[in-house]
Amino acid sequence: MREAFWPIGGSALIVTIIACMTAIISIVVLVRRLPDAQLLGLVLAHGPAIIGIPAAALLSLAVVAAARCIGGAATIQVMGLRAEGATATLLLWIAAFLACVLAIRALW
Repeated sequence: MREAFWPIGGSALIVTIIACMTAIISIVVLVRRLPDAQLLGLVLAHGPAIIGIPAAALLSLAVVAAARCIGGAATIQVMGLRAEGATATLLLWIAAFLACVLAIRALW
């Protein structure tokens, strides 16, 4: 059963790696343009929104994709409610994203 799932999991991991690399390249391009005073002021004033939330989304995607690749399809049972497959994966992503955003809000 593990072999049947692996191509799907591998694809998700590859897409996650590509998304993270794209984000890193975008941040590098943004930082290289920082000598522009207006852009620097915008990043300093709204850093959590400009850098933090997209980074939280990608980190959440990476964590959920890695967990799905390692453990297979997700199943969640909370207070009598049951979620399987894509629904459980979406709920895990939302929980991971909210945890990252709340951490950014608390620490920044």
